[in-house]
Amino acid sequence: MFPLGELTKPVVKKIAIENGLEQIARKKESMGICFIGSRNFQKFISEYVDNRPGNFIDVDTGKIVETHNGIHQWTLGQRTKISGCPVAYFTAKKNCNTNDIYVAQGTHHPALFSGLLYTSPPYWIHSRPKELEDGGIYDCDFKFQHVENFIPCKISETHKGLVVILQTNRRALTPGQFAVFYKNDECLGSAKIVNAGPSNFILHWLENNNLRNVSDLLVYKNKLFRHTNVKEIDNTKNEFHTGEDDISEKENNDVHEIKHKLEI
Repeated sequence: MFPLGELTKPVVKKIAIENGLEQIARKKESMGICFIGSRNFQKFISEYVDNRPGNFIDVDTGKIVETHNGIHQWTLGQRTKISGCPVAYFTAKKNCNTNDIYVAQGTHHPALFSGLLYTSPPYWIHSRPKELEDGGIYDCDFKFQHVENFIPCKISETHKGLVVILQTNRRALTPGQFAVFYKNDECLGSAKIVNAGPSNFILHWLENNNLRNVSDLLVYKNKLFRHTNVKEIDNTKNEFHTGEDDISEKENNDVHEIKHKLEI
């Protein structure tokens, strides 16, 4: 409620305890949506958003493993409720067009991890880094979600937003959440995540199916992903989009084969 300046949370709690507010200072903190309380989120959201049933699809087999009541009830990285499975499934990708959710076995499955993301146009607190001028690349630190650590990254700007390449892969880079950028201890600004780049699972699949050349075309262009400047990234099918003028007919057919194979 009040500006705290350089005071950290532990210091504020210590001051509260010293002033007779120990019960409040030691109260368990809420990490969820405060106005929901202890209610189940899926039941809560169903009161306001109509159910739209769809399928849970295993990313490894392409087979339907269960049905669900709507993609709005699940977020990326979340454990799903699939009966009869000895290994837990986690949400890897959501297809808003088909209402399908692609799920992966195990919390460390490569389909949950990516080292690249796209954002909307950023908001810079002070000024736009001059290094981004003329298509330049800027080195800084990336953070999303309050519990995550800082990750060194490289960013480049397009007319639609930022392309962010992370030094280490991150789990469940979720559209709609915010990427925040830092230089040393200074917060430079932020931007809403539009989509994550191809997951490690997809890149591994390309390599394992002897499609390394296609992978290179899809993955790199001046150390950035080729499809960044070609088409809006608004759903999972665009994950394999590339400029058709830049590749051979065989390679283009391979891209379409990949799309059909994985259906994402």
